[in-house]
Amino acid sequence: MKSQIHELKNLKTKFMSKNTLKQIKFSLPMLLLVLATSISTSCKKDKSVQTKLPSNFSNQGTITVENKNISICVYDNSVEDGDIIDLLFNGNALINDYFLLNAEKCFDVTLETGDNWIGINVDNEGTNPPASATIIINDGVTEQTFVIDGEVDAPGGYIIKL
Repeated sequence: MKSQIHELKNLKTKFMSKNTLKQIKFSLPMLLLVLATSISTSCKKDKSVQTKLPSNFSNQGTITVENKNISICVYDNSVEDGDIIDLLFNGNALINDYFLLNAEKCFDVTLETGDNWIGINVDNEGTNPPASATIIINDGVTEQTFVIDGEVDAPGGYIIKL
């Protein structure tokens, strides 16, 4: 009887270890998948869309476009005097700490239905205040050009209607 009990304990140990290994083999890929999903989700940037021009921005005008996919170009149409801006579209920076040049810097964006906005936060007004950014909006049908003026602590913007 003792040998049968000993044999039974050995079988139980073998069964448990094989069963445990099966559980580990099954659980490990699931654990890795959950971990990878969690890391991927936590690393994504929050790109919230804010389609209303913030109240601290001066509304300097409104344009209407025909297509939701547009090109936005920005440049200094005067003397490069040290203007440094952040160019924003619907609350997200297209570029930060940008030294305005006479050469155009362009971005492709997709508009939301209804109102959208573009604006500048001014980091430096240069030697000839205020900072003035010339903006070109091309919707594939028409090209519209306007200027957004801004000062440090006094950002400016334009409404873009689709």
